[in-house]
Amino acid sequence: MTSAERETTLRTDDASDTWTIWSAKGSRQARRLLKRCTPVAEDAMGYWFEVPLTWVRVAPPRQVRLTEAQCQRLSAQMKALRRSESPQT
Repeated sequence: MTSAERETTLRTDDASDTWTIWSAKGSRQARRLLKRCTPVAEDAMGYWFEVPLTWVRVAPPRQVRLTEAQCQRLSAQMKALRRSESPQT
């Protein structure tokens, strides 16, 4: 399966108290959901599940705040890495 075929889609709206989830057959998410609940529908490529809103938590990625010294040290490490990976001519 391509990575597009392995994707998992989540849908909800303000009026609903459930998530509608489509997950491709064979994906990790589908296997986990099959252990916890019964699919409401199945198609040739995957399963449809309905789960309570409390089962899914959506959060933005954490943002790491670095001090000036940490930024400079990280920058120096990245420059050194780029120099070591650049082709020698």
